Amino acid sequence: MLRAVETSGVGVLTLVERELPPVTGSEVRLEVIYCGVCGSDLQMSNDPTYPQGRVLGHEFTGVVSEVGPNVSKWSLGDRVAVLPNISCGGECFHCQEGNENFCTEGGHLGWVAGVQGQGGLADSVVVPETCLFRVPDGVSDKGAAITEPTAVALHAVKRVISEVNEPIVVFGAGPVGLLAASILRHRGFTDISVIETNPARRAVAEKIGFTTTANEVAPENRPPTVIDATGAAAAIEAAIQIIRNRGNLILVGLPNNKVEIDLSYAILHGIDFLAAAGYTRQDFSDALAILDAGAIPVDDIVTDVVKLDSAQSTFQQLLSAETNQIKVLLEP
Repeated sequence: MLRAVETSGVGVLTLVERELPPVTGSEVRLEVIYCGVCGSDLQMSNDPTYPQGRVLGHEFTGVVSEVGPNVSKWSLGDRVAVLPNISCGGECFHCQEGNENFCTEGGHLGWVAGVQGQGGLADSVVVPETCLFRVPDGVSDKGAAITEPTAVALHAVKRVISEVNEPIVVFGAGPVGLLAASILRHRGFTDISVIETNPARRAVAEKIGFTTTANEVAPENRPPTVIDATGAAAAIEAAIQIIRNRGNLILVGLPNNKVEIDLSYAILHGIDFLAAAGYTRQDFSDALAILDAGAIPVDDIVTDVVKLDSAQSTFQQLLSAETNQIKVLLEP
């Protein structure tokens, strides 16, 4: 048997026991070490249209405990991070271009562990071996558990076209915002500002070395690029107002609702909108390398580790606008 946290009503999570699924073909069973809680998990848990009986969690790391008969690359005890999306493997145009996140058969719009398939809020999970990435010895288990959001942040940062000596602003000191700022610093950017209204999160951003403000940027320091990691309408509108003329707004935060913006202002000031959705296999691999290089302040970004049976209260806490948490991991 395995223990898993499943959706059992709008905003309701229940710890249940399930039969162990078989491991077949090119599949691998993992014993989960940690699974992170993502904002999309919070959204799905409160979505009345989301199917009940699903096990959430797409940010997880674990140890190989069983391999299918067609698996030769992995051995028992291997420590792995899980890319939760599957793709066609190179048949479609997007995969041939290296953009597996937009695969016409899978990607982040197709099959995702923790969405269509069983996720990592469990003590055991079976995934295709193509989802596995070996964790370098220099990356802690906590670090491995945030590989997925690090890849999300990296995918956004790769869209930045500013020079490293130019100012750059990140809206949001949540997980993706702090990860993006850390990756920008790793890439040589020296003038990074983080805008965050939550004082506790702002304090964390300052602790790890970033200039912060609650809601404004000095007019003389208007950046050519802004990354929005909030998805909040107010933040996106504010971002548009502070970007330098002919600047770029990189959108990585996923809004809960439709966002209305002043398109006339954006057009008249020549602002380009760049959407950064998901990540590629290369991004995921690069994220592990960045973690291995020590560029991510893992222990500051991971603000709590709780047990699976605390999933319900943890989700409720994270849904609160006043939460001081940044990234919370659940462990079996």
